[in-house]
Amino acid sequence: MLNISKKVSGIVHPLVRDVYLKKDFGYRKRAQDVLVIETAIGNDNESSQKFYDLLIDLQAIEHQAEQAVGHIDRVDIVTH
Repeated sequence: MLNISKKVSGIVHPLVRDVYLKKDFGYRKRAQDVLVIETAIGNDNESSQKFYDLLIDLQAIEHQAEQAVGHIDRVDIVTH
């Protein structure tokens, strides 16, 4: 599996640390465009509420990213 990524700028959200678009050339016939959202959500007691807040805003974040980079097949969220 080969992955190529490109940073997506202009996405502003208090819980988002970084956003990039990844081309996933996995085992499919066609590469998938994957939006990867790295969060600023930690491991404290409020994490589940923060993650829920991020999910509520996910459609708006995806829309902003699509305006910047075009079509997106999938969204992956990475927490630290």
